[in-house]
Amino acid sequence: MMNDHNIRKAVIPIAGSGTRMFPETFFIKKALLPVPGKDGAVKPALLYMLEELDECGIDEIYLIVGEGEEEEYNRAFHFDYDDSYEARLPQKSRVYYRKIFEIGRKVRFIIQKDKKGFGHAVYQANEYLNGEPCVLLLGDFLYKSSCDISCTRQMIDAFDADGERSVVGIREIPVSDSRNYGVLCGDFRSEDHRIMYVNEMVEKPEEKFAADRLLVEGKCYATFGNYILTSDIFGYVGHQIDEKERRGDLSETDLTSAFSDAAGHGRLLGVLIEGQSYDIGLPEKYVETFMEYGM
Repeated sequence: MMNDHNIRKAVIPIAGSGTRMFPETFFIKKALLPVPGKDGAVKPALLYMLEELDECGIDEIYLIVGEGEEEEYNRAFHFDYDDSYEARLPQKSRVYYRKIFEIGRKVRFIIQKDKKGFGHAVYQANEYLNGEPCVLLLGDFLYKSSCDISCTRQMIDAFDADGERSVVGIREIPVSDSRNYGVLCGDFRSEDHRIMYVNEMVEKPEEKFAADRLLVEGKCYATFGNYILTSDIFGYVGHQIDEKERRGDLSETDLTSAFSDAAGHGRLLGVLIEGQSYDIGLPEKYVETFMEYGM
């Protein structure tokens, strides 16, 4: 699909052993777990993310994988097209065989050698982005829009309209759930009440703190799970990594502090996403996703 916006690249971190989904993840990577779709096809979770990015016109998709994991994903997305295999597939499945092949041309792999936190994992893509903004999707979530515009496109449209700030998808949650999420506050744009100028972001705040400090017009807003990152975010994370190495600090590098810094400098937008995110990283959540996502 032709790209008519300012975002050309995307990053999906999928490294990790998926221990919370063991023993299934001993046999298959978490990102490849099957999920039924609305069209009746059963597809690996990762393919839904790749299709959404492809439909948004993304040209380059970087999968951040662990050492030794590249071969399995490479087999799935980089293969020689086999006409005889296609002919053996049911008619409706042939479309997907071609689609997987075409999407695979956009997929690149980045090897994460050290597990030093989510921010560190995402930062591995920095040298491949050449300063360009990128979409960031989480490897253990699926996204389903409740309108005619995909969740990713909703973020891209907001970024295109603004042109410079990083973007985080947001959703309303009960304030009693604040300890489970990154919570944001700020001011909604008067002419578009879906867009928030974020001035503070706090990771998993206590309910009282969230109720006292982080409500927006009496409501609590948390991260949805999709993002657009600018060079500001990568610059902050890179500085954080350098400082930790200089001090011999072995703690993990997160991404929330980079968003908090961006918010404090007026460089972060929140977009109220019309849709729902689905977790595939926990057994009970995966069961819900399997049963509900394609409905």
